[in-house]
Amino acid sequence: MLQDVATPIDAAQQLILAHWALKSAMVTESVADRVHAFYLKEERESLREFSQIPNNTFVWLARFIGKHDLAHVAMHLWSDEPGKLGTIHCYVNTIGFGCLALQVFSAHVPDGQPRVNVPAFIAPWRHFLLQVWPPVDQARFWPPEMTFNETGVLSFGDLVNRFRPKDAKTP
Repeated sequence: MLQDVATPIDAAQQLILAHWALKSAMVTESVADRVHAFYLKEERESLREFSQIPNNTFVWLARFIGKHDLAHVAMHLWSDEPGKLGTIHCYVNTIGFGCLALQVFSAHVPDGQPRVNVPAFIAPWRHFLLQVWPPVDQARFWPPEMTFNETGVLSFGDLVNRFRPKDAKTP
């Protein structure tokens, strides 16, 4: 995938990619953000010890052709004021290298609230992204039908900001 070679991705490979992407998101988040730490110690340990991916976590792969060898953007999103009772805290981590981009979306939902459903802005995402977590039973095929670049139908910046609503609270 890094070298842009077409390949099937079976369920076991989807799980490996999801674990690696989430581990990378956890590591970069713990190094970069000391003010609004997202992943809990228990979530990091569960991934390390039991390969358990936290609830409300999603992972996608995308094909990216750009002028940069490495791109990384992470952001926190809140449904309301950080720390306010009932606030949903989301973390989106997007990294691109070679011809591959990975995006991890995780949300902490207060007890008693249903599973999170955060809408993305309207775009033909299914043509650009391959979901690998939660896994899909059948093999997926790399590359996706459409490609992110810096000036096309959808740019890498659109991928980074796809969950960011106009009224989102950010620090």
